[in-house]
Amino acid sequence: MILNKKMTSQILAALNVCKTLDIESVMLFEDKIRGAKDSLDSAIISNLDLGVPDVKIGIGRVSELLKRLGAIDNPKIVVTSNDKGDATVLSVEGGRTKMQFRCTASTMIQYPKVNEDEAIAVVTLTAAEA
Repeated sequence: MILNKKMTSQILAALNVCKTLDIESVMLFEDKIRGAKDSLDSAIISNLDLGVPDVKIGIGRVSELLKRLGAIDNPKIVVTSNDKGDATVLSVEGGRTKMQFRCTASTMIQYPKVNEDEAIAVVTLTAAEA
């Protein structure tokens, strides 16, 4: 399965948020990104419009993947999955540069399934304000 430019930019934006929050492992599944910091004081559960609800993409080293993707302009990402529906490898190409990133099995990543906390306040910030 090949991720288009829109999907790739959404994933990169979500992974940058994870890096800011110190979240190192996330799961992309059912058009959502889910992950939590090891200390459980911050988490991400956000909708993504990927259009691939049946493939589980487990990223165990967010900062490493971002570092590799940062070296490639306009990356083209190809997701290879196994029979269980788990992504096994992300193959990334850009220009003459190619690299692969091994995905983590969905059973090895602990992530929040839903957010059952009641919202106390909603704060909206622009990118400049953040």
